Amino acid sequence: MGILVDIPAIGPISEESGFIPLKECSDGVFRVGKDGVATITATGDRKVEFIAFADYSLAYVKSAMGYPAYYPVHPVKIEKPIEAVLMDLDGISVRSEEFWIWIIQQSTASLLGDPNFELQEADMPYVSGHSVSEHLQYCIRKYCPEKTVEQARKYYFEHTDREMQEIMEGRGREGAFKPAPGLKDFLFELKAMGLKIGLVTSGLYQKAWPEILSAFRTLKMGDPKEFYEAIVTAGFA
Repeated sequence: MGILVDIPAIGPISEESGFIPLKECSDGVFRVGKDGVATITATGDRKVEFIAFADYSLAYVKSAMGYPAYYPVHPVKIEKPIEAVLMDLDGISVRSEEFWIWIIQQSTASLLGDPNFELQEADMPYVSGHSVSEHLQYCIRKYCPEKTVEQARKYYFEHTDREMQEIMEGRGREGAFKPAPGLKDFLFELKAMGLKIGLVTSGLYQKAWPEILSAFRTLKMGDPKEFYEAIVTAGFA
């Protein structure tokens, strides 16, 4: 397995990784061989570009809504003694991607006035991993260009609020929020070590709370508010 590039603070990236070498950033700000730039590589889905210098790196995160941003890439490290662990929600504590893709599908179906509408396999990379507005914008451009993101967001929150209420009442879409494998054992092991545990998400409260509540019900772990020292969300819509 050959090495495609070695990115400071990230490490070696193999040729089989799917990363794509670039000569220039997509916004034209950085170019290989200029101003100390050693390499530029993009993830396979081209959502993020890494600009590598001699001893540090930047990540350029693109946005379909026109709000891209540069971030410094910090090396992963542990400073002991560890006093607390912050757990992310989606993808770490709970597997929920299929549910949120389904909500995007339902929102697009409402825009089209077609309850039988279904997303295609080719749509999957564009309806996950970004913001809600970016996912909806993609669907609008492809399926209903005469509609607006504002209209789509209205349907999105209508579907979300309805489904979340169903889940809170013990109904809702079956298997919407699956606890990550080993989550229960991991959390109890942290507790046994005397560590504080916080749950942190960039999602809104009305989205995040039913997710973790559903997962805790499945695992028979009681009330998440009593288990975590803190639950931090993006607030309310």
